[in-house]
Amino acid sequence: MIVPDLNRRWTLADAAEVLWKYRISIKLRGGGYHVRDLRKASPPPGYVTDDLIEALIAGLGMASHPPATLSKRRRRRPRPTRKAGIRRHNRAVARRKWKHLCPHPK
Repeated sequence: MIVPDLNRRWTLADAAEVLWKYRISIKLRGGGYHVRDLRKASPPPGYVTDDLIEALIAGLGMASHPPATLSKRRRRRPRPTRKAGIRRHNRAVARRKWKHLCPHPK
């Protein structure tokens, strides 16, 4: 785990700068500090505390754990429309038709 310098006087901007290197977000919301891990695709709600040093330590704790790997879903390719099939056919016919007139294909 990464340990911050506790003898230093921390501000929200300093803590945000340190945590942003690890893609951790810290914001002041509703009178408390809200810490979230942005490395995940859909991050959980996060951690809320009243103390900046607690929030910084919690954020650095999140940074020390690697994010869970996401399983990639394979997306189906959309089925070609009838018009696309007709155009593909017409292009093939045109290539065959003009092949003898143009000796060097482009």
